[in-house]
Amino acid sequence: MVKTSKLKKRMPGVVAYCRVSTEEQAVSGLGLSAQKEAIQRECQKRGLDLIALHEDLGLSAKTLKRPALAAALSELDSGQGSVLMVAKLDRLTRSVHDATGLMAKAEQSGWGLVALDAPVDTTTPQGAAMA
Repeated sequence: MVKTSKLKKRMPGVVAYCRVSTEEQAVSGLGLSAQKEAIQRECQKRGLDLIALHEDLGLSAKTLKRPALAAALSELDSGQGSVLMVAKLDRLTRSVHDATGLMAKAEQSGWGLVALDAPVDTTTPQGAAMA
C-alpha cells in the first residue's frame, strides 16, 4: 500500500501512460483516443489533475524499455505527480513479473499505480490488497 504521507509530499496529480503496439494504430490513432478519454474521465471523476500524458506509439509491451514509459516513471520518481494511470494494464505491460515490479517500485517511491480495467489501484487500501 502507498503511504499517504509520501503522497502528500509529492505534486498531486496523474501522470498518464498510453501505448499502441502497431504502426497502423499509431498512424490512425485507433486505441489512443479511447485510452486518453478513459483516463480523462477517471481524473474528472476522482477530482484529480492530469499533469502529464505520455505515449509510446508502435511499441510492444514485452519489455519496460520504452521512451515514454521511462519519461513517465522519471517524472513520478522526481515527485512530479502522485499516480501513474493507465487505461488498460496490458498497455503498461504484458508481464506479471514486470507488473509486480512496477507495483513494488510505486510503493517504494511513494506514488500510486492505477489500471482502469483491472483491480489495480494502489492508492486505496482495497485496491492495494487486490493488487
